[in-house]
Amino acid sequence: MKVLFLLLQVRASEHGLVSQTVDGTTITVEYSRPVARGRDSLFGRVVHWGEIWTPGANWATTLDVDHDFTLNDQAVPKGKYAVWMIPHPQGTWTVLLSDSVRKFHTQRPDTMTARLRFPVTPLQVPAAEVLTWSFPGVRPDGATLQMQWGATAVPLRIVVRPSGLAGQRVQSWAPYLGAYRLTLVPEPGDTAKPFEMTVDVFEKDGHLRGRLTPAAPQTDPEFDLLPVSEHLFRGRYYRQGAVFEQDEESDIVFQVTAGQATGFEMRFENAAYARAQRVK
Repeated sequence: MKVLFLLLQVRASEHGLVSQTVDGTTITVEYSRPVARGRDSLFGRVVHWGEIWTPGANWATTLDVDHDFTLNDQAVPKGKYAVWMIPHPQGTWTVLLSDSVRKFHTQRPDTMTARLRFPVTPLQVPAAEVLTWSFPGVRPDGATLQMQWGATAVPLRIVVRPSGLAGQRVQSWAPYLGAYRLTLVPEPGDTAKPFEMTVDVFEKDGHLRGRLTPAAPQTDPEFDLLPVSEHLFRGRYYRQGAVFEQDEESDIVFQVTAGQATGFEMRFENAAYARAQRVK
């Protein structure tokens, strides 16, 4: 009967995973997704006030971060942690991180042995039928990680450690600054006229940025060029001023001769899909 119960519970709460990369740090939450199924007053009835609860179902929800970070101003070493919460009917809730990650949801940790414990303030939001973890806000130095179920949301503030290359001095950008004509590499047998656009590479607030003319569909004209290694960058793109996508699969590789970039290639799996030549 226990096995049958577990199988039914897994079907009722499907597996979920959400991940976000910020300045080279990847944040991943893995959880099961319980459904309200028409039940109201989820907190206080389904999830009891004052009891330790994993914000998910089945196995404990986990938070995995591959570099040291801060969570609600608390320093946390890189690693994988089980996430637990203690909801309260009024005021703040409590969030706990535990080093014991493979725990069933009824195997609640001892609050005294938790790696981290801090208060959070829940928000009232439009109701969500399925419990959801998401990243509603992404910044150059971190992100907002949020759990929501029903009309209650719990936002968490994550700040990442700046990558060693992101803090390069402004003058190190000098070889790349200028205007480039970008042409898509045609597929074999494609006889259509190559699509061209202009890319202006400039420095802003100590960071390297690009501006596309015309802009790519559904994104802002300006984007970040995030340094990975010498002459190698990756793009971070925006939509209406908010981070839309940080591309971790495509490389932007500049060709530099005598201290100045002559052009660059945009590569996926080492194959160029676009090439640019300096025009100014």
